[in-house]
Amino acid sequence: MEPIEVEGKTVEEAIKKGLAKLKLPKEKVDVKILSDGTKGLFGLGGSKPAKVQLEIKEEKTSNMEELAKNHLLKILQLMHLNQRDITIGTKTIKTSKDRTVLQIDLETSNDVNSALLIGREGKALQSLEVILQAIITHEFIKNKIPMENIPRIILDINRYYSRQTEEIEKQIEKAVNSVRKTKEEFILEPMPARLRRFVHIAIEKEKDLETISEGADEQRRVIIKPK
Repeated sequence: MEPIEVEGKTVEEAIKKGLAKLKLPKEKVDVKILSDGTKGLFGLGGSKPAKVQLEIKEEKTSNMEELAKNHLLKILQLMHLNQRDITIGTKTIKTSKDRTVLQIDLETSNDVNSALLIGREGKALQSLEVILQAIITHEFIKNKIPMENIPRIILDINRYYSRQTEEIEKQIEKAVNSVRKTKEEFILEPMPARLRRFVHIAIEKEKDLETISEGADEQRRVIIKPK
């Protein structure tokens, strides 16, 4: 979220106004005084208001990644999986719209673990991702972190998701070229929610294009079109 600038008769008043606007306590915000303000001579005209800049403190990336990793390990423990065959890597990505995406890559050499965690057509993997997202969202809300600062979780297991997105990237490239050439929308094939989300994130960086979703259930698809 971008910093906000607020004015008041005094610095204290300006800070209070800013905190009320952000709906946050002072400890969750970095405050920068831009102007202390001035009073007019003998209380007459010419006074200037105090001005401050408030910016929400970001959750430290390392803490956020460790938090997600620990919660995933707890889920695996509840599933009674052998964690000696499992490694977990994390990576934080900033999108062009200043959103945070937390990518979690789980690798396992155990075929039974892999099949159980991915499930038929990746449905178990999708469910794990939803559960982990809900846990992280709850943690952030509990700590009074604004919704827009909550990271979007992407979970991958043995590159199952990565292999799918590599194919989707080819479709996106084809669609982008077509839309720019014809100035007409391009309708992609129906795909699950996690792949539609990948398309939406990929197109965010294209300033001249936008995406919408249409359809229902298994027929829901993404449309790429000019802005």
